[in-house]
Amino acid sequence: MDADCGTGSLVGKALSEFPDTQFLLLDPSEGMLDLARSKLSAEKDSVKFLNPSTTQEFHEKLENKPDVITAIQFHHYLSSEDRIKAIKVCYDILKENGVFITFENIRPLNNKGIDIGKSYWKNFQLEHGKNEEEIDQHLARFDFEYFPITIEDHLAVLRDSGFSTWKFYGIPTCRPVSTA
Repeated sequence: MDADCGTGSLVGKALSEFPDTQFLLLDPSEGMLDLARSKLSAEKDSVKFLNPSTTQEFHEKLENKPDVITAIQFHHYLSSEDRIKAIKVCYDILKENGVFITFENIRPLNNKGIDIGKSYWKNFQLEHGKNEEEIDQHLARFDFEYFPITIEDHLAVLRDSGFSTWKFYGIPTCRPVSTA
């Protein structure tokens, strides 16, 4: 199951690697689900679209619990309370011994780290053609439109939702961006 599947790109790539797998796609936006349906129209036997819903409000009855749930670059848009609900829903619908894969923006541990991260992100965007005004608007979203949390907080939310260390596989990573 891909929670917040967007346009279906992740599932599209996974289909070539796992051709005998049934994929469930969830997104809160009917428009995104329509784009994913269009993109994956040739894969009707392998893809099932769930009713539009946020992860934290998902209550649809599933025939089978998923072996794998992905939530990629989505939960950092949620409030702290909704993030906890979303992770708990993923835990509750995941098959026993299943795998939950999530990637999110991570909050640095202090303001200096936040400033450094924003500086790297600004330079990266400048190198890729964005102008200063666009970048400033984008950076202003931090803690207003998206809410990254620390790695420790991620682990606490996962544990509090029911995931245990033997069920959770994660390697915090960061990718340095050149400022030259």
